Amino acid sequence: MKITFINTIPTRSPYLGLAYIITAVEKAGHKPNLIDLTFIFGNRLAYIIDEIKKQAPDIIGVSAITPYYEKSIDIVKKVKEKFPHLLVILGGIHPTIFPEEVISNSFVDMICIGEGEQALPELLDKLEKSQTPNVDGVWFKSNGKIIKNRLRPYNQDLDSLPFPNWDYWEIEKYFKLESLPDSLPILASRGCVFDCTFCSNKVFKEIGLGNYYRIRTPENIIGEIKNNIDKYIKRGLHNFSFYDDCFGLNRKQFDVFTELYMQEKIKYQAHWMCRTRADIITERWVQKAKAAGCVFVIMGLENSNEDIRMNRFKKNIPNSRFQSTAEILKRYNILHSINIMIGVPEDNRNTIKETVRFANSLRPITIKPSLYIPLPKTELEEFVRKKRLLREDRKKYCLPQIDTYYLKSEKLGREMQIVKIKTALLPFIVVFKKGGICLVMQVIIHFLFKKDYWIILFRYHICPFTILIERFLIEKITRTTD
Repeated sequence: MKITFINTIPTRSPYLGLAYIITAVEKAGHKPNLIDLTFIFGNRLAYIIDEIKKQAPDIIGVSAITPYYEKSIDIVKKVKEKFPHLLVILGGIHPTIFPEEVISNSFVDMICIGEGEQALPELLDKLEKSQTPNVDGVWFKSNGKIIKNRLRPYNQDLDSLPFPNWDYWEIEKYFKLESLPDSLPILASRGCVFDCTFCSNKVFKEIGLGNYYRIRTPENIIGEIKNNIDKYIKRGLHNFSFYDDCFGLNRKQFDVFTELYMQEKIKYQAHWMCRTRADIITERWVQKAKAAGCVFVIMGLENSNEDIRMNRFKKNIPNSRFQSTAEILKRYNILHSINIMIGVPEDNRNTIKETVRFANSLRPITIKPSLYIPLPKTELEEFVRKKRLLREDRKKYCLPQIDTYYLKSEKLGREMQIVKIKTALLPFIVVFKKGGICLVMQVIIHFLFKKDYWIILFRYHICPFTILIERFLIEKITRTTD
């Protein structure tokens, strides 16, 4: 069957979850296509309609995450009105958490709950044979009734999944957006063992069947990296970005992976960055990561107030651990960035200022602020609702725009804009400290004569200069480690 996927989620990297689904469908012998809206700035609906006419699919697939659910469902509705004969299936985070809500839409024919790499190919097989789509993990409508198939357990053998095929994506354009220049996303694991109250991971653990946190073998990860280097190095690939929630958590996997990375001499072809927790990183961890080509680490501080972070967020990492981890990374010349979250119920002007001050004391190359979004069914969202702190004029779970806010606090919304300005200036300070006015001039000249940076500037509105200089500093350190 022919299936067209619509990527409605704007991100700085090609959507990895959707890439896995597309590849699984392709491997099963079906014909997938992709409509990626990331780089479409004009009339998106007209573009979608034109592409659907060209591709002539049998089914439309959309992955819907909660913050962008309203936008995704609006697109699906308009597509269904234009092409009523097409079947529409929604998958992803929101249908998994709210299956009844999503399937109740008159323009949604089916939903996929949980992971779809096995469910969707089975569904397409049955539809192609005109069979009833009784597939684990899929709900569908039949003669006005909703048929609810049983849940599909989480796939415990991640090595069985095919490597994502990036041929469907305009990866050269994404290379210009990533923090680590010219990199592709990759996962060494799925899920998380921690239970932070602001995160949906705990919700997925309770919804799904089987172990939620799973890892790939180091050999399989290296196989994907080498495969991508062979396929995409001529298209500009030079690095990899690990998108695991806690990269390096499994020490055996991490040790073997770093050893293989060195043995295969991949570090001379590609560097890598990762997202992880400060309490995972030790000096031994950093030594191995550095030797294997790691140049950049992102850590989530969220809030410098230990009572908020450890009791309200249940992220049990003291400030002292962030300080010691930052010192180790600096000692081994691995750049790091700090993520902070503005606007939790206990936040005020003083806590926000203190968070920015403490994050700055860790000497990251960037500090990346984000507004707190009360994700559904999380422990912190339940607390917010009980306290009646949500603004009634906001759509149910719609992503707040730059001038709006979820909680009943306009002051915090304005404070967020101040934080963005302050943190956007940090990279200039870092550059000046590292090389003085000459290096600052070098950055300015780099921007003026390299149009890729201006593409990023106008494409990504949240602290764009932060992203630009972050990329400049990473490029500089990768050159020195080659």
